[in-house]
Amino acid sequence: MHATTTQLCDGLKNALEEGALLLDVRSPAECSQGVLPGAINVPLTEIGSVRDRIDFSKTLLIYCRSGQRSEMARRFITSMGHEDVWNIGGYDHFRHC
Repeated sequence: MHATTTQLCDGLKNALEEGALLLDVRSPAECSQGVLPGAINVPLTEIGSVRDRIDFSKTLLIYCRSGQRSEMARRFITSMGHEDVWNIGGYDHFRHC
């Protein structure tokens, strides 16, 4: 079963209200075409600097264009010791929220 757009948007909104951080791992050029409100852009090519740029005590919700780069970022951040990291998939799933 697939979640509806309303369910996805509600879930994202609830997570952000509870203090989660939204991490966009797309390139700056991709982000210039639109980002989710409140997202922090750390391109996948710069993911090694993520600890200096975001609060690791927070839940991290990561997205990109399709979900592939966000999964790579999730795995990398998890390998750094952060366990509360979620790949939420692609920008298009949430851009209408």
